[in-house]
Order: sequence, then C-alpha cells, then structure tokens
Amino acid sequence: MKRVIGWPLLTGASSFILAFAFAQSRPAVDVPTSLRAVKAIAAYRDGVRRLDDEYAQKVSTLQEQYVKELDAARKAALAADDLEEALRLLAEKRRIEAIRPQPGTAKGMAILSALIGVEGRWVDITLQVRRLVNNSQLHFAPSDLSAVPDVAAGTHKSIIIAYAFDGSAQLSTSRDDEMVDLPRTK
Repeated sequence: MKRVIGWPLLTGASSFILAFAFAQSRPAVDVPTSLRAVKAIAAYRDGVRRLDDEYAQKVSTLQEQYVKELDAARKAALAADDLEEALRLLAEKRRIEAIRPQPGTAKGMAILSALIGVEGRWVDITLQVRRLVNNSQLHFAPSDLSAVPDVAAGTHKSIIIAYAFDGSAQLSTSRDDEMVDLPRTK
C-alpha cells in the first residue's frame, strides 16, 4: 500500500527529524542515534539554513544594486547616443534579472531522506534515490537499487521517501515489490 502525506514545507532540522521519525525507531546504519547527536545534527542543519538565508538575502541586495547601476549606465549611454553600449547594458540587466532567485518560488523535487528496511533494520538510500530524480520526477523499481544491502533477506521491506515538491514537503511509503512514482498525481 502506498501513502503520501503532505504538510507545509518544513525547514532544516524539522524536516530531518520528521522524516526519520516517520521512517524508523532507530536511525539508518552509520547514522548517530543518541539524542545528543540528533540534536547536534538538527542544530547544524538549522545553522546552515540560516546562513543560506542570509547569503541569499545579501546576494539579492547586491544584484538589486548592480541592476540600478546598470540602469544608470544605460541612461548615460543613451544620452551619449551610444546605442550599442546601451543594448549591451540592457542585455546584462536582463541576464542578471533572469538568475535572481524569487522568494517562494521553489519549484521541482528535492529528496530530503530515503530509507529501505523493516522493523528497526534500515539502510539510508538518500544518495542513490537523489541520483534517480530526473526532471523533478522519480520513477524506479526497487530492483534498480542493486548496491543496497538486503537487511532482511526473504522479507518484504518498506521504502520511505521524504521529499519536497514545489515547496510542499511530502512523505511516500511503498513496498520493495512496487514501482516508486513520485510525485503522485491527484
């Protein structure tokens, strides 16, 4: 049985902890399990998110200033009848405006966490699953994950994937004998 659970986009530690809480009672192999370690990971991810936000804001401010300076230079070029320079400045302004990130426009798919396993025996497959995303879609058969160790031979395992799609966090669960097709269409 497949399930997808949606909730507003969570950031940093919240999405990390929530994905793992849904996925297992004990974290995947090679992932620290102590409360202190989980808190440290959460604090680290929150700190990185805050730095990313600060950096994005500073870049946006610099880009706005650059566009203003390009506009002033373009006006001066037009006043001097230098049409070629004015066109070059306009092209540069458009290039900068095209790459400027717009708040709230996170589009596409991002794999937050992916696990495969059963009853406390889980393997983190996040990196392998991220490599399978193509054009913001994920379609694969569990047999495509050939390098993943079988933590419970002869037993069906669950695949749990926490992902963000177009700014909304989602959680998908499926069995190891089912195709994974994300995002789900309504």
